[in-house]
Amino acid sequence: MTDQEKLLRERYGKREGLPKRTRTALGVFGVALMTLGALWAAIANYSPITFQDISFTVVDAKSAKVEFEVSKPKDQTVICKVEALSEQFAQVGFRSVEIGPQETEKVRLEVSINTFSLATTALVDECVLK
Repeated sequence: MTDQEKLLRERYGKREGLPKRTRTALGVFGVALMTLGALWAAIANYSPITFQDISFTVVDAKSAKVEFEVSKPKDQTVICKVEALSEQFAQVGFRSVEIGPQETEKVRLEVSINTFSLATTALVDECVLK
């Protein structure tokens, strides 16, 4: 122990740490809290709906088409938001598509979007349960 450490201990006293049992309990509590947080985040972000863009076609300066596939529960209705974007990624066209109950879980659609400017891409923004 150096002279400086001795001086500091004499002046301020030796600091006692937490008992081992308390440290263990706090560690277990912290791990349990993190696990619950991760579980909550996973449940909050779960969605039975998935979608995938297949292709897009820019027809002209006033329209574009997008082909996509949606997987959803057969008996549920889903609303998909489809958009066309310009070269600067600005939205130049938008369409909301409602997909009702189907015989299969996967549905493939081709949707036309009216645009007010030339689009360079078209895609599905999101799909949610109605």
